[in-house]
Amino acid sequence: MQAQMITGGDWQRGKSAIERQGCGSCHIIPGIDGAMGKVGPDLTHVGQRAALAGSLTNDPEAMVVWLMHPQRLRPGSGMPEQGIGRREAQDMSAYLYAQD
Repeated sequence: MQAQMITGGDWQRGKSAIERQGCGSCHIIPGIDGAMGKVGPDLTHVGQRAALAGSLTNDPEAMVVWLMHPQRLRPGSGMPEQGIGRREAQDMSAYLYAQD
């Protein structure tokens, strides 16, 4: 519930979006079947970290913007642009923050 309040998203829709986007092919994500990727960082307890993507302040808005536009924020990052809109990014961030 708190994750929904801080992100404006719905964690249940976020879980579905994370599965649909295939995030687990690159990341370890608790609660997502088969999400055991090793290319990207392990997202276990991501909400407890000081930074996202190595240098972005870890707050709900930064997470949403990162999910929507990783290449704008860190050109050349291994995180691809996926065409994620604001609502979907809010939902995904709600799920990730709810795991802590």
